[in-house]
Amino acid sequence: MDCYHLGLGKMLRIWRGIQCDNQTGYVVQLDLGNKRPLHDMFQYGPRLEPLNGEINPALLGLKHLQYLDLSMNFFGGLAKLQHLGFSANEFRVDLGSQWVPPVGLNTLAMWNSKLGPGFPSWIQKLENLSVAAFSNAGISDTLPDWFWNFSKNLQLVDLSYNDIKGKLPASLEHLSDLRYVGLSRNSFEGSVSRFPANLEYLLLSSNKIAGRIPETLCYLKKLAVLDLSKNQLIGEIPDCWNHSLQPKLSTFDLSDNQLSGGIPTTISSPSLAYLHLNNNNLSGELPLSLRNCRALRTLDLGQNKLSGSIPTWFAKSLLNLEVLRLRDNMIVGDIPPELGNLTNLRVIDFAYNHLSGTIPYNLGNLRAMKFAPKIFYNTKVALEIYDKISFDYIDNMEILYLVSNKLLIGYMDNVNVNLKGRDVRYDKLLPLLISIDLSRNELCGEIPEELMYLSYLQNLNLSGNHLMGRIPDKIGLLLRLESLDLSKNDLSGAILTTMITLSFLSHLNLSYNNLSGKIPDSGQFLALPDPSIYFGNYALCGFPLDNDCENVDKPPGVRYPKDEDEAEKIGFYMSIALGYILGFWVLWGVLLLNKK
Repeated sequence: MDCYHLGLGKMLRIWRGIQCDNQTGYVVQLDLGNKRPLHDMFQYGPRLEPLNGEINPALLGLKHLQYLDLSMNFFGGLAKLQHLGFSANEFRVDLGSQWVPPVGLNTLAMWNSKLGPGFPSWIQKLENLSVAAFSNAGISDTLPDWFWNFSKNLQLVDLSYNDIKGKLPASLEHLSDLRYVGLSRNSFEGSVSRFPANLEYLLLSSNKIAGRIPETLCYLKKLAVLDLSKNQLIGEIPDCWNHSLQPKLSTFDLSDNQLSGGIPTTISSPSLAYLHLNNNNLSGELPLSLRNCRALRTLDLGQNKLSGSIPTWFAKSLLNLEVLRLRDNMIVGDIPPELGNLTNLRVIDFAYNHLSGTIPYNLGNLRAMKFAPKIFYNTKVALEIYDKISFDYIDNMEILYLVSNKLLIGYMDNVNVNLKGRDVRYDKLLPLLISIDLSRNELCGEIPEELMYLSYLQNLNLSGNHLMGRIPDKIGLLLRLESLDLSKNDLSGAILTTMITLSFLSHLNLSYNNLSGKIPDSGQFLALPDPSIYFGNYALCGFPLDNDCENVDKPPGVRYPKDEDEAEKIGFYMSIALGYILGFWVLWGVLLLNKK
């Protein structure tokens, strides 16, 4: 519906409360709110009488509407209203502080709306409310004390992606029907120690929750998703998780806290798909009990103080593994060749450890890195909530999430990857990422040619090791490579001209090796003008370096491949000279002994 079809045309300035887009003509704002206090109506007469009657269904045709104000009116026809949704992109909702909602309302969905900044006080009148979803609603207020007590029927509470402050209640046991609690991305403090027995989803990430993890979480038999990441939790992880008591547990995220101690051996659920314990102070070796987590797709234990070696049973037990991240620990030993059998593995991050030995050529068998990844948004866990939570009064649960183009409810798997020299957080696009990072270890030997057949590899970082030999001839096969870092190794030889075919390459670092010859001056190399990516290779020349290939100064003590024949000749003559000297002293010694 646009303004011209409404018959407004150029008369828009006369129609107060209606605003149209200057370019499209669509109605984007409709202000029908009564701006006068009720007592003024008696003073000024019927001119200020509020609107009444039923809300016209024609309002549903205003698909481009961004602002709707119906406050301080006497609309009828709402007495039996059970479901109210204003969720949309940047939709502003102004119902007025004195608005009296329908008492029978049990579903209130206002995701991605401008409901705030204050917390709406009229919600406390909805004693039958079961679904309260205000994710990303622009609320920056303190959560009122009455919120957890106004309705005993609450099944779903989603206040995530706001800036709501306040202290969490010590107990939520009185809300016996509560299945879903989503309070992520706020400023809540305190902690909850007692939960309703039917709780399935607990998402409290990115708050200011402190203290220890309560053991009562271990006994929630229906728990499917637990996300306490990015808080201020301390102490050890409770060692009381029992997969027989929690058969549905699929997500366990305690990352970015201050947890210490070892990884509990009771974390062994066969249904566990996402395990994030990264960015803590965990120590000890990887427990053997993890091999029971056969459904595991993401294992992120990075940024801890874990020791020991990479278990070979990873390749036998965790066949569904897609993301394996052990970055920044104290892991030692070789990289198990058996990891090449993990056909679903797309992300390997072993950087900043003490791994030694050679890079196993078996990694070239990683099937998921050879083919195009599935293109889908990583929202499976978020969508499954509607199958897990039964709302008897809603026939079609799609009403809750199709009204919004931005799906924020539920848990979305995520991982940090060092890509193009900086840390990047992947969530929605994580299923599309294909990456290998073995940097800052003690690996030696040559770069396996088999890695060059991982045709969908996007990120390859082997920097900070002791790799030697030449850059593999077939590196030009990595046509989808976006970031390549081979710096701080002992690589030699020339930069191959086959690399000019890497048209997606936007980050390259070959510095501090023993590379020689002319830098290719065509293809993607023209788009990489930073000379620092070649520093420390004294025999390199050409753009973007200043040194001319005809006059390359060689520092003392550095030997280059083009001098090999000359060096061999010098060695031959030196050996002859040493032979003469040795023979002279032997002969002199014999004569001296005979004389005596």
